[in-house]
Amino acid sequence: MAKYKKVNEGVVDNFLSRMFSYIAKDRHSAAMQDLMDKDPEFAKSYKEILKNKKKIEKRFKKMNQKQIDKEVQAVYDKLGVK
Repeated sequence: MAKYKKVNEGVVDNFLSRMFSYIAKDRHSAAMQDLMDKDPEFAKSYKEILKNKKKIEKRFKKMNQKQIDKEVQAVYDKLGVK
């Protein structure tokens, strides 16, 4: 198990933002691979995220644009995003 230094919330937020940015762009850095090698729990979670991303993409490919827009708007409404 990897040993982590204590970090503040900003560091964690920045890491998560970059991680999800890489996932969205289908890119994987060497640092991410190194972290996965050192921390099996993180690796498991990361692979699960990738698997779920593929499921979502597959689902959206079956939908037409009107259905996608409706679904996205429902999520925005639920989250209070304008």
